[in-house]
Amino acid sequence: MGGKLSIQLNAGVPNDLKLSYLPVRARGEAPRMMLIHYGVKFEDEVVDFATWGGSRKAEAPFGQLPLLTANGAKLAQSGSIIHYLAEISGCSLRDRLMNARIDVYFELYNEFLNKHPINPIANGFIAKEEIPAKVAACVKDFHDTYCDWFAKGLELLEGPFFGGKRPHYADFAVWSLVDIIMFMQPDLLDKPEVKGLVAMKAWYQAVAELPKIKTYLAARPAPNGH
Repeated sequence: MGGKLSIQLNAGVPNDLKLSYLPVRARGEAPRMMLIHYGVKFEDEVVDFATWGGSRKAEAPFGQLPLLTANGAKLAQSGSIIHYLAEISGCSLRDRLMNARIDVYFELYNEFLNKHPINPIANGFIAKEEIPAKVAACVKDFHDTYCDWFAKGLELLEGPFFGGKRPHYADFAVWSLVDIIMFMQPDLLDKPEVKGLVAMKAWYQAVAELPKIKTYLAARPAPNGH
């Protein structure tokens, strides 16, 4: 089935590595979890909304967060951040074709977030009267389509993760997606009749039980606005 993980620390971990994000669960969660799990030293900067609304937004490339600082450079766009961190943390596969096949599920994560405003909903940025219909549409799409697609990705390599025996960056991205949907719909993974859901539930639990991730999850705050 192929595909060996490569520890690519020879790329060098910058001494000034800093991840900057708002006090919400969204695009900052996956890179944060990657760094924590693989033991990469970094500064986890939480930028409050008042500070972000001042000079910080004007200083950020494209006026967006998350923002990664590395060797004095500022890297924007969550996908670019994820791929760079995968290189320096070893959270990718040596087999380039297999890595691309797993990266497909990272792209499905992005596709789902672009279709459904689940992060704005969970973090208090959607009008309350709009929430039930939007959550219902999100859950239906996950159950009807994406759950089975993600589950198929877990079949590519032997092990509990998309990356096989060790987590890949796609694991942390997709996990953050499933987790934020579950915040709004706690029984999301309790529908064994949904195709692929049994495998996805076992995978979700495997990620959550990783020792450093388990410690992080126990201490993280609730999403903004709740």
